[in-house]
Amino acid sequence: MVMCSLTAMTALAEAAAPATAAIEELAERVAALDVQVTTLAASINGLDGEARVLVEEQLAVARTSRAIQQRALHRLVTGMEPRYMDIRSDDSEVMWEDEARALLSPLFVEFREATELPRRVGRLRRRATFLRSSLPQIEHAMVKAAEAMHTAPTPESQEVLREMRAQWLAKRDETKERLAITVVELSQIEAEHASMKNAGTRLWNLMTEKRTQRFALAVVAFLVTFLTSHMLHRMLSRLPFLRRLIGEDIGMRVFALSVHLLGTVGAVGVLLLMLYSSGDWVLLTLSIVGLVSIALGARSAAPRFLREIQLLLNAGPVRQGERLVWNGVPWRVQSLQLTTILSNPAFSETSIVRLPLRSLDSLISRPGADDEPWFPTAVGDVVEWDGLAAQVTRQGPEFVELIRDRSRITVPTPEFVASSPTNLSQGFRHRVVLKLDRRHDKEAAHAIPERLETLVRAAVAEHPSGEHMNQLLVSFEAISSWSLDLELEADFDGAAAGDWEELMELVQRSVLTACVSENWTMARSDYV
Repeated sequence: MVMCSLTAMTALAEAAAPATAAIEELAERVAALDVQVTTLAASINGLDGEARVLVEEQLAVARTSRAIQQRALHRLVTGMEPRYMDIRSDDSEVMWEDEARALLSPLFVEFREATELPRRVGRLRRRATFLRSSLPQIEHAMVKAAEAMHTAPTPESQEVLREMRAQWLAKRDETKERLAITVVELSQIEAEHASMKNAGTRLWNLMTEKRTQRFALAVVAFLVTFLTSHMLHRMLSRLPFLRRLIGEDIGMRVFALSVHLLGTVGAVGVLLLMLYSSGDWVLLTLSIVGLVSIALGARSAAPRFLREIQLLLNAGPVRQGERLVWNGVPWRVQSLQLTTILSNPAFSETSIVRLPLRSLDSLISRPGADDEPWFPTAVGDVVEWDGLAAQVTRQGPEFVELIRDRSRITVPTPEFVASSPTNLSQGFRHRVVLKLDRRHDKEAAHAIPERLETLVRAAVAEHPSGEHMNQLLVSFEAISSWSLDLELEADFDGAAAGDWEELMELVQRSVLTACVSENWTMARSDYV
């Protein structure tokens, strides 16, 4: 045990030796810089002009170097940043530009490294193009210098021009040499990277070497945390004692919203923690930038989010269990969650509608009475459609299907409801107005109505649906200058709805037959 302790202490001493030497070296540098700063500051008083400017520049450089060395010494000795020594650091203003630059610098470094080769190739190509375009101009300058040398009047001027031509000749040789080197360097790069991809592909390859695995693990951790919070909510929401503790309605909704928010925040925190622990600052920077962008974009949608939260808490204009009208059809709010479920008892159990919360912004629900109808008809009912009887064979959120004269009619549900169809299966009435001539003044009040009722009742009784006639009433309605008006009303149960057209024809035919048999003169007859 003693030997192990001695070995460990020896290892610690050996590890601490380089750190001690570095501290001593930094301390000596700081002391030397302190002396230099003091000396320069003392010598600046007696100087002026260029000498003073030179000493001030040296003093500024020495102070900057001393500050850098002092910060390094603080970090090496204490392991903390020197800014923690400033008591005003808590009140200092955050420099957002510096923070953004520090946050985005890893991304820019990666992009610069990924695009280094294409940018180098571009520089070489531009240099080669410039050198090639310079050669004709240099040749032209040499020719002009030679012409001027031959026409010079004195040997001295010829010597000057000969020296000028020699300079241009050296410039041409230098340009050709630089061009040759540039072409060789460019050909080598292109030969080594013949299959070089563009900058975007190289950046993608660099990003996806190991970052794909890191990002995939971070996303998996995000999903696991997010789904775990939702599973936890489902498990806890089924506990009876929890429902009794926090309440069935508003309490459970607040609990669900809190779990969803905490789960989302926790999942995002896990994602960032995974990227931080992997040391991949590029992915971490991209993730933070993405989250900041989402947060900034969500500011404009904040009112909509508040309305949706109000709906989730069942405290908005639409509430669970109430009745609303959507797409022209009444619906019951069966479930009010992130996805709202609407149902209609008049449709089949599978005929439900799922709506996102944002679709409820323009809707308003209200409590409904128990006897309020949910739809004008039920499957099997007979309705009056375009003046004829038709039977409802199917109805749902999108379409209502009718059968009439063996023909199938499909009507959009909103259009069917908006047409206010007459449901004959709830009972119906046939009405006939008989206008008699004025010659029947003595009989029109009592005798004719009684006789007409007897004849029509007998005719209807012979029909198979005659037993479903509830009431037959013939009465004197009005008198005009040229006619005597009698009104006949025949009421039938809904069981006779299938014979609606036949019964209407039968009643009208019976009235006409009675007039002929009894010699009643009609001034005018209208059948309604």
